[in-house]
Formats: sequence, C-alpha cells, structure tokens
Amino acid sequence: PFTDHPEADDHSALRSSETIRLGYYSCEFRQSGIRTEITSGEKAALYRFTYPEDAVLRGLEVDAGHCLSETETYKHGINQWVMDAGITQESSCSVSGYTTVGGGWGTAKPYTAYFYMETDTPIEAHVSTHDALNLLFDTDTLSVRIGVSFLSVDKARENAMTISYDFDKVEGDLVSTWNDLLSRIEIDEDAPETVKVQFYS
Repeated sequence: PFTDHPEADDHSALRSSETIRLGYYSCEFRQSGIRTEITSGEKAALYRFTYPEDAVLRGLEVDAGHCLSETETYKHGINQWVMDAGITQESSCSVSGYTTVGGGWGTAKPYTAYFYMETDTPIEAHVSTHDALNLLFDTDTLSVRIGVSFLSVDKARENAMTISYDFDKVEGDLVSTWNDLLSRIEIDEDAPETVKVQFYS
C-alpha cells in the first residue's frame, strides 16, 4: 500500500505497532501511517488497509515480477529469480496474474504461481509498470481477498471466492476452526505456560 509515489514509500523495515496472534497480523507503516491487517480462510487471504484521512493517494502496488530472494542469497546458498510474470486488470475490482520462478524450492525445474485478487471498492485508476500495477482507490478502508494456485488463474479465483469481505467473521471462523481441532487433544494442566503457548501457536 502507498500514499505517495509507490517507490517513495519504503516499507522494507519501517513497521510499528505490530500485532501477531492466531489468524491475525497487523502493523502500521511509520512513513505513510497506513495500517495493514491480514487474516485468512482455508484457501484464501483477506487484507484490510486503512489509509490516513490526509493521504494524498490511496494506492496499492501489485507486483508480479518480484520474489524475495531475487537479490539475496540465503544462508544455504539457495537463490531464486523471476523468469516470467504477467498481470492483468480483469474488472473494475479484480486483478490476476502469474509469476514463474526458477531456483529456490523448485531447483529441479521452474514453477508458476497464479493469483487472483478482488477488492471491495472499485479501482479508480491504474498505472502499469513492467510486471506491476499501481492501483488507486477512493476510500479510507480497502479490503482485498486473494487466492493463489499452482494450477491456474481460474483455480486461484475459485479459492479467493471462498471467503467474504467481513474481516471479523473470517478471523473468527479461523480461530473457531483452530480451537475445534486443538480441543481434541489433551494437554497436562500442570505443563508450564510457555509450553502451552508453544503448543497452541
């Protein structure tokens, strides 16, 4: 997410007010003041971005041509790189695309990951930059559901459609499912609290 020109908002290590718990992550970017929240369903993720009231722009950069270790070699010497990527605005509220990656986990041969994302607010405008789209919105709060697949964009779309835009409900359903599964296991009541937390998380 960005409130200025995308490259002007460096989010690499400028997070504050981070919250991490079962089925939920949030942070606020110090530079822009954008609050990002993430939860998930069984087959899709749900993001909620809250932009400051005085934001110049309310944007979201979707970059299909980037992977985490493009410019870094991990301690085990495993590197990965983007071989091909594509991104398309499908409708006023949806974007899809793919990334073909070499190296990394797929050292034997390249693999392709497909994605489909849909927003609860229409895209007001977009700017294409190589393998990325910079999307602009006219809202202070933006919800985005995202599905991924190793099979196709259609499968990624099908996955994205499995969750609603109701952030609190999606998070609540995740926690309820998790608790239902864990409640089948008995843990010694005298176990140290740290062990109980480790087991639960």
